[in-house]
Amino acid sequence: MPEKCFEDEFMELQTEWLELAAEATGNTVVDKICVYVSMEKGHFYMPDVFFIIGNKAVNKEEVITPPRFLSAYLRQYANSVMKMDELCETYKRPCPTEFKLIYDMNRETLEAKYQYEPVVDWDPRSDTNLHAPFEEWFAEMQQSLDSETK
Repeated sequence: MPEKCFEDEFMELQTEWLELAAEATGNTVVDKICVYVSMEKGHFYMPDVFFIIGNKAVNKEEVITPPRFLSAYLRQYANSVMKMDELCETYKRPCPTEFKLIYDMNRETLEAKYQYEPVVDWDPRSDTNLHAPFEEWFAEMQQSLDSETK
């Protein structure tokens, strides 16, 4: 069996993020899993997820219940996200600062977008909302779904 390469391991970690989210949904049927990760090396890791059910973007708290399951999911997800930084360091490859993954459960297709420039102008002395890029993506996705139904 051939040795794994960077690209294989890079995709395996992203698959792990999606599998963790799919498993966390329990019996809830979702159409799409939208995984978000913002990584500003040395400062913070911001993993999050939301789901598309019908024509609605749904927060993780509405899908992953009870709260103890949500806490366990977020812990596993954060641990997996940190592995991405380690992987890129090991292979001496640039690590994306932002991942936006949309997995269509019905079509079994993946759409992935990566950003390599800083996403958040992070300063520990400011009141910067580190979650703002995720919130903006969530709103964009809902707006897109709303326009599709008109």
